[in-house]
Amino acid sequence: MTKIVLILLIIAFITYLLYSNMPIFLFVKANKKYSNAETAEAMKLYEKAYNFKHCKPSIKIMYTYVLIRNGEIDKAEKILNEVSTAKLLPKDEITIGLNLSLIMWKKNNLPKAIELLEQLISKGYKNSTVYQNLGYYLILNGDYSKALEFNKEAYDYSNTDLGILDNLGMNYYFLEDYEKAAEIYKDVISKNPTFATAYYYYGKTLKALGDSSKALEMFNNGLSCNFTFISPIDKACLENEINTLKDDLNN
Repeated sequence: MTKIVLILLIIAFITYLLYSNMPIFLFVKANKKYSNAETAEAMKLYEKAYNFKHCKPSIKIMYTYVLIRNGEIDKAEKILNEVSTAKLLPKDEITIGLNLSLIMWKKNNLPKAIELLEQLISKGYKNSTVYQNLGYYLILNGDYSKALEFNKEAYDYSNTDLGILDNLGMNYYFLEDYEKAAEIYKDVISKNPTFATAYYYYGKTLKALGDSSKALEMFNNGLSCNFTFISPIDKACLENEINTLKDDLNN
């Protein structure tokens, strides 16, 4: 083998490695852009990674979550339906179920969202995110006693996960067990959660307990959280509570 042939083989091998791993490189770059709030550039990179024929299902599935966060649920659903026909790892099946459940929730098909996650659990596919999302959907469905039973199970699974604790506190709030809700939320807030539901429902709990000034503080703190298409609580909810409390405190 001549030196030139060896060099050509090395170049060919490097080229192959770069091409075969390009979707991963692009996805990592897109994640960095997205985390820096360069959303438009990030979405172009995600799409470019997705369009490679050899793009792995796991990357496509992760892309759909970004699409859902940005409100592009029809496109996300189309990709998920395509990917679901491929041979998948258990972790990919879990993520598909989770992402499809988010789409069903945002399409106001709560029973289907619940069904998808109950199917995952029946297969033994359990993790904190499955417990978080299903626990929240059950609360939204209005059967607070059934939801509490599940959210207690979730707590047994992970008693430090802030999303699970948030659901449990929220559940007690809707059951009007405000003292218990406040106890849980006090622990959650001490860990500085980055999602608004904790501040919103702790504020609502404090308001129900008659501590309006502390409730107002919580609502204001919630405004600093990040909000996306799938945020259960938006800024308008917090601002409405703030304005109502301010009027009450001024009268």
